[in-house]
Amino acid sequence: MAKYAGAKVKALREQRRLSQVQLAASSRGVSRSTIVQLEKGLFVKLDTLLVIAKALGLKRDERLDLVRDWLRDCLGEDLWSEFSVQVRKR
Repeated sequence: MAKYAGAKVKALREQRRLSQVQLAASSRGVSRSTIVQLEKGLFVKLDTLLVIAKALGLKRDERLDLVRDWLRDCLGEDLWSEFSVQVRKR
């Protein structure tokens, strides 16, 4: 389950008062069903996530935080606990 990245995307979308349809329309080539899948905790490819992040207007540091959440989802809690991933801010 991709619960961290999906939950973050959903929260950001709702914070910006965008519907899933609106976000999909502004996410070059990403369908509404992909947005739905992500928000339900299913995996999406990293390049798809970055397109969505750009459509949400995320800054570099915010995109890196989202990628970290995506990586946490990919690894799972057991493996994630063995890693220390930090995003250094410039």
